[in-house]
Amino acid sequence: MPNKGEFSIINKDGVEEKVILPEEHADKVGLLVESVLRKQSEEHEKKLKDTVSIEKKKLYDTIEQTKKEKEAAEKKASDFEKAEAERNKALEDKKKAETDSKVLIEQLEQKLKTDAERVQAIIDLKDKEFKAELSRRDLEIYKKEKIFNANGKIIPELVSGNSTEEIDVAVEKAKARYIEIIEGQKQAIEDELMKTGKIPGAGPKDKDKASGASTLAGGDFKSWEELMKMDPKDFLDYQKGALAKLGV
Repeated sequence: MPNKGEFSIINKDGVEEKVILPEEHADKVGLLVESVLRKQSEEHEKKLKDTVSIEKKKLYDTIEQTKKEKEAAEKKASDFEKAEAERNKALEDKKKAETDSKVLIEQLEQKLKTDAERVQAIIDLKDKEFKAELSRRDLEIYKKEKIFNANGKIIPELVSGNSTEEIDVAVEKAKARYIEIIEGQKQAIEDELMKTGKIPGAGPKDKDKASGASTLAGGDFKSWEELMKMDPKDFLDYQKGALAKLGV
């Protein structure tokens, strides 16, 4: 505890100083100093409160600024993640579209290849059909020429064949059969004339019947449109059957 007449004051620089007064003035000065000290204490406390308030406000401002910066950083990070997700999705969509396009192109190429193979198969089949039809017509013309050149001394119904060689053989047989019939009729007439003295009427005609129809292909062939619309399995079955008819 300080001695009577000894006081501590805060100078203008804010530094505490000790002041010693004469004893006779101590009481008066003590009251004055106490008043001054109280005033200084109040001012100091107010200044301290103001300082604390200012510092607190600064701290709050700093906290608020930090909070705003944090929110801004979080929003920026969120926007970046969102943009990155959208970019990745766009890349995935692009990749998927490219894959789908590639698959579609491969499917189209396969279909074109299949259609091209079908068209080529139809071309080959139609070519064989056309050639077979030409061959059949040529043989028909050849047969008619052979029958015509026989000058009626032939049985046309007996002429048939799938080649000129077969027709030639059939023509010779048809001529021989014609001669057999004619000779038989002559002999019958002579025999009847010897028996009755009369010329008999014409005897029964030859009953031999042989089909002169060609066994070549001709028949029921389908059109291009029908062949292109056929199921692959049905087309292969038809192609196999048609080639068999053509003897290929």
